[in-house]
Amino acid sequence: MKSFSMFAVAVFFSAGAAFAQTDTPVPAAPSAAARGLRITRITGTVNVVKDGRVLATLNPGDAVPAIEGTGMTFAVVEGTLEIEAAGRTITAATGSNFTVASVDGRMDISVAAGAPIAVKTPSGHNLVVTANSAVRLSAANGGTGIKVEKGIVVMTDAAGGRTQTLRPGETATAAVPPAPAATPAAETAAAEEPAAAEEPATGEDTASADEGLPPPPPSDTAPIETEVLEESRETSASNP
Repeated sequence: MKSFSMFAVAVFFSAGAAFAQTDTPVPAAPSAAARGLRITRITGTVNVVKDGRVLATLNPGDAVPAIEGTGMTFAVVEGTLEIEAAGRTITAATGSNFTVASVDGRMDISVAAGAPIAVKTPSGHNLVVTANSAVRLSAANGGTGIKVEKGIVVMTDAAGGRTQTLRPGETATAAVPPAPAATPAAETAAAEEPAAAEEPATGEDTASADEGLPPPPPSDTAPIETEVLEESRETSASNP
């Protein structure tokens, strides 16, 4: 009986060890590059190229592979492509051929011959990177720092009113617009509230306050009677 108990314990521990070995491993966390560069929209055919080799040809409805590494090239055969990286959105259309490298919040974009691409910054500024151009985007004072390495980049502010053309060696900053100030109407209303509280009391308020007061004490001086005033008037009339 004792031998059977020892055998049962040995079988239990052996089974537990085998179960622990066959347990499903925890999947590894995605790389920083995969988190920083993400395809969000495809409406046509796009080739994803790395080191001159086509890694995938994507069409609408296809599963988007994890984009690992830096220096990925995207060739839009037809339709449109949208990519998000470091809080910025890149939009490309048919004929665009560009390379994106995003590391630690910095983004390098190089556009080959073909159609230009558009980049929208977190502040709402729009950049058009023309063909045969290269630009570097980085974080700067709460906005986006822009440095043109090659070609021409056209920047439009968030309101869409001011346009600036940047050439090689030139820099600019796409700053976040300041918060709107308080309206004058709100300030006027706030100033009128203390004035309304300090308005003088009206006559009705004074009368109501007097009703609650006790009557005045009697006076020691006797009132002047009307008869005395009339007699004085008659005596004065009899004098010559």
